Amino acid sequence: YLWFANPLVVFNDETISNGGKSSSSVSTTYEGVHIFITVKTTINKVGTVQVPAGKFQDCRNVSFDMVVQIYGTSAPLIMHNVWTLAPRVGKIQVEVVDQNDHYLDTSELISGTVGGVDVRNLQWRPDLTPIYNILLDD
Repeated sequence: YLWFANPLVVFNDETISNGGKSSSSVSTTYEGVHIFITVKTTINKVGTVQVPAGKFQDCRNVSFDMVVQIYGTSAPLIMHNVWTLAPRVGKIQVEVVDQNDHYLDTSELISGTVGGVDVRNLQWRPDLTPIYNILLDD
């Protein structure tokens, strides 16, 4: 495991609500090797998204580029991901893209529960305030 003194902030309440861009960096040393990570994030409103688990409104696309530089190596590791987030559910779609923007893999939510509630019951309703649940551990 790697431990960082400061958190890597991918987005905040302002950017998830209104869209926008952010950038964050952290570094650590592991067994004498210095590791530097930078994440650049762009968030856009995408409206309604259909996945096997249901149809979700007021969704956001979170596109992020993560650059991992291990000092002493020649080239950084670059990862590009796009998450689609649904209010009250979190990630409903994840796309993995290479550094040339070629799609490598797409995963979609097919079923599940959030707080013991079936996600099909968490589809958009006008009486609910959007809340974006983010689980970073898959």
